[in-house]
Amino acid sequence: MRRIIFGFVLAGIAVSAVAQMLMQPSAESDALFAAGVDLYNAGKYREAIPLFAKSDSLDKAQLDSTSNRRDYSSMWLASCYYQLGDTSTAAGINAYYQFAPVDRRLTVEYDFLSLIGLICYYSGDYNNAVPFGNEALNICEKVLGKEHPDYALSLVFLAIYNKLNRNADAIKYCVEATEALAGIVRRTFADLTAKERNLFWDKYKAWFERTIHLIAYDMPSDSLAENGYNGALMAKGLLLHSEMELSTLLKESGDEEVANIYNDLKNLRLQINKLYEMPIAERPLDADSLERVAQGLERQLVQRAKVYGDYTANLVIDWKQVRQKLGSGEMAVEFASFPLRNDSVMYAAYCLRKDMPSPKMVPLFEERQLTSIDKRLYLSSPMLYNLVWEPLEKEMAGVKTVYFAPSGELYNLPIENLPVDEI
Repeated sequence: MRRIIFGFVLAGIAVSAVAQMLMQPSAESDALFAAGVDLYNAGKYREAIPLFAKSDSLDKAQLDSTSNRRDYSSMWLASCYYQLGDTSTAAGINAYYQFAPVDRRLTVEYDFLSLIGLICYYSGDYNNAVPFGNEALNICEKVLGKEHPDYALSLVFLAIYNKLNRNADAIKYCVEATEALAGIVRRTFADLTAKERNLFWDKYKAWFERTIHLIAYDMPSDSLAENGYNGALMAKGLLLHSEMELSTLLKESGDEEVANIYNDLKNLRLQINKLYEMPIAERPLDADSLERVAQGLERQLVQRAKVYGDYTANLVIDWKQVRQKLGSGEMAVEFASFPLRNDSVMYAAYCLRKDMPSPKMVPLFEERQLTSIDKRLYLSSPMLYNLVWEPLEKEMAGVKTVYFAPSGELYNLPIENLPVDEI
């Protein structure tokens, strides 16, 4: 028997829009949803609420997490409450409504082009979805700015449209979307309460936990492997802190001045985020100037409060930093699991050694292959090893220690201690 030392890296673990067809809603849910949309379009928001609520209840019961349709009714339900002025209930249902509202009279053209692009997408006309998406992105940049959540969403749509068309531009838009969404998360996540954090992350986790890996799988490239590795690091790093209140940790440090600096920074960030959510022409202050002030306060916190530096470090770590920490004979592996369009879940591994110019994504197996193995054979047969580690043996040549972060069902399996045939 041959063994390699595996170091288990403790990390945390909505599906991408391109995988929405994995499961279909019931005819009853579809009928309720359609009736709700008719009422909504007629301005009868209160009457539409029970229809969307019932449709959402059916979808939650009938569809699993690999279907984006599972949350579609809840989006319309939240919008009904928002239209009625109940922003608190809307934000509790859908994290989108935590953002400041934009005067949509300023974004009529952007909204129209985005809608046409989505109509083309849902009808399978991906080729025509691309130019509408491009026009919408350009207008969004001019009117709302690159820091606005709608700009990041436009990049997401373009990445998906181009990917479905097998256009190389999908790579560029995928990387830009990740950078834009990561910027929103970094500006916001640390200062939220645990409850707010979970609602906020629900809006973005599908991209970081699923979609970027599916695109990297379908369109192999160094850029997308780097992007996927960074996305996995961010998602798992955020979940490490999902229940930790930064303000509480700083208070417990006993340094009142540090707590005051943090409060100043938190309030300044709220102000900056509100500015970014406003159309550029309506911003009363210069966001860039406030960003520089915020960076100065953050540097003070990092220097004076170790707990702050430790907390925020996982929000900015990337694959280059991981590579720098690796020694000779060591490899870091980020596992990822993501839905395919054939009603299955794919597992892959991002491998990284110190001598590699960039991470490499290695497809591993489909979940159905994993579940077909008798659990009693996990530690007495090489079958599990052959699924998880055998595809990585080329990358593990000369490696003595592997540090890994699992995903999906791999969290529940002893993959660091598996038998393997003699070689």
